[in-house]
Amino acid sequence: MSALEREPFLGFWEVDLAKQPVLSCPEVVALLGYEVSKCADGWSFLKLVVDSTELFKLKRSIILASKTLPAKPFKHNLTLKHKEGSLIYLATIGRVRTSQTGHIQMDGTFEDITAYQSEKESSRLANQQLASFIEQLPAAIAIIDEQQNYIAASNVWKDHFNLEHTDIAGISHYTLFPLTPKIWKQYHRRAMEGENLSMEEDSFLDLYGNMQWMQWEIKPWYQISGTIGGIILSGSKISERHAFIDTIMKAMMTADESTRVKSDFLSVMSHEIRTPLNAILGFINLLLQDPRPDQIEKMSILKFSARNLLAIINNILDYNKLEVGKIVLDNVDFSLKQLLVSIQSSMQPEAESGNIELSLFIDPLIPDYIHADPVRLGQILIT
Repeated sequence: MSALEREPFLGFWEVDLAKQPVLSCPEVVALLGYEVSKCADGWSFLKLVVDSTELFKLKRSIILASKTLPAKPFKHNLTLKHKEGSLIYLATIGRVRTSQTGHIQMDGTFEDITAYQSEKESSRLANQQLASFIEQLPAAIAIIDEQQNYIAASNVWKDHFNLEHTDIAGISHYTLFPLTPKIWKQYHRRAMEGENLSMEEDSFLDLYGNMQWMQWEIKPWYQISGTIGGIILSGSKISERHAFIDTIMKAMMTADESTRVKSDFLSVMSHEIRTPLNAILGFINLLLQDPRPDQIEKMSILKFSARNLLAIINNILDYNKLEVGKIVLDNVDFSLKQLLVSIQSSMQPEAESGNIELSLFIDPLIPDYIHADPVRLGQILIT
């Protein structure tokens, strides 16, 4: 009995290349639902329970192993068909040796890995379902294992990083993104240790070396055992938004410069316009101190017009208030009749030059004194 036969195993096989293979495998035969007598002729039995392609692979493994003496133990997985049609998965570990008669012989053990294969297949199907679900998510999400290999990624994620129509399952994240900054690799390691990380705005170089911006979050995902199985990457590409904000900031800087220039202009104009107007008003007040009788009315009209013009110019030159809509009305008591008479008097010469009769009628029911802004009201009435 060989050393391999003495180890725990499901079945034992032995091949003498000078003879037909004989399978000492009652457990395997029983596992497949057949009578033990069926394994008397090894190859016939194998042809019954093993697919021709699988059998060809087994023969090739035996032939290759027989050509390398002394040889190391070799492994081969087999898919066998149960008598009822279900599949049984076996793993075989064998070795090549020389018999006492000088013949090349091979022997090995069988191990039932059906449960393992079923679990593996279930895991594959679960991952496939997960990948299908993740693919359709309306967000940029990717799931990565402990080796930084992709398990699944959404189509939005692929679109963000120019990976459309690319099967990235099993590919390393760093293979796809060889320019990944060291700081991001540190974030990945920290997430692998259980930390949740996020950033509202971060930059990176894409596959073409262009600077891109994104908002991201990294967190670990856990296996059923409670251990960390990898990380979940999620993010939003904000390069367009960042470019838009950058454009806005540049526009604001340009606007600030424009405002400064306008402010300087208005500061100069304030002095250049107000100074002569104040001088005119001062001269009119001087003339009104000792006027001739025929000058009183005209001087009063001139004074009213000059003061009104100065008030309007003051408002125009107060540019900052105009920009933010903070013009403040003067609420004072004044004679409405006097305001109307002054306006009529200021417009009378122009009316006469055009042969237009300009008359003023004030309803007795209208109060003489009112509380308002005389300058704004005068502007409205003149307009």
